[in-house]
This record gives sequence, C-alpha cells and structure tokens, in this order.
Amino acid sequence: MGIEALAEARRIEAYGIASSAPIAVDAYYRFLRIGLPVAVVTNSHVEAVSASLLLKGDVGRSDGHRPHLVPAIANHQGCARRTGHGIRGDGV
Repeated sequence: MGIEALAEARRIEAYGIASSAPIAVDAYYRFLRIGLPVAVVTNSHVEAVSASLLLKGDVGRSDGHRPHLVPAIANHQGCARRTGHGIRGDGV
C-alpha cells in the first residue's frame, strides 16, 4: 500500500491489538494531524467488525506479528479484495 492510497482514501482505519495498540494510536495521531480521515481500533472484536465494513476507497492499516492476528489477517484479506486496497500488516 502506497502513500497515494492513504492520501486518496475515503477512510483510513489503523488497527493494533495488544502490544501493537500504541503503534496504531501513534499512526492515528499522525494521520489526524495531517488532515486524513482516520479511526483507530485496538480491540480484536471491534477490529473484525470494523474491517468487515470497509468499502471501496477505504484503507485499513494493521501492525503486529502475534499469532492471535491470524483470524484478523483472513478478515483483512477479504476486505482487501472488496476495497481494492491491501491492508498493510508489518511483520505478519
């Protein structure tokens, strides 16, 4: 996912669970400061529902490398097919 996708996004969601939550909150703050439409999700249950509602033009951003992210990754892959933009996962 490139900078263009973020700049053109209708909505950005930053996901971070457990030790990745501070990274997601930091991304939220930085995107918000430059005027991008962003939300942060740090709960795995809310993440699953929120990611399932992404539409074309929306972008999700996920950080993490823990095994509990496997179900979220499957959900994100389905969302990426719907939105046309991947969901970035660092270390996943």
